[in-house]
Amino acid sequence: MQTAIDASRRLFCRLMLLSLCAVAPAAVTADTTPIEMKSVGGHYRVSLRPENGVIAIGELQNWILRVIDKGGNAVHPARLAVGGGMAIHGHGLPTRPLVTDYLGEGEYRIEGLQFNMAGEWTLRIGIEFNGVRDIAETAFDVDF
Repeated sequence: MQTAIDASRRLFCRLMLLSLCAVAPAAVTADTTPIEMKSVGGHYRVSLRPENGVIAIGELQNWILRVIDKGGNAVHPARLAVGGGMAIHGHGLPTRPLVTDYLGEGEYRIEGLQFNMAGEWTLRIGIEFNGVRDIAETAFDVDF
């Protein structure tokens, strides 16, 4: 049986979470250097960067994904999937970003990416090209 104090604490916590989510989006300038990584199996090199150079907290944004093979060749056409989340909070991304356009030179546009709070985020890119599947994963901090 819950006490009135327990119920009051839970209500307070819910209200605090709602108020934190209602804060206006804050934009921070991203490092101009793309986030770079190798895929787990070593088949691909991947880089990611916000399309407009800014990581905006709470806003939908587009990112540019570049995928090249071990020999430095652009990977196209590839099947790509984007996922991620905040491991420390135990949740995934608040949206379902999609790879929407091929821009040339192994670059693809990811639309609908959102970071709804500051903290450490993980992005995971699933890649399939010419029958070779691999995953690239990176973690980075999003600050106010």
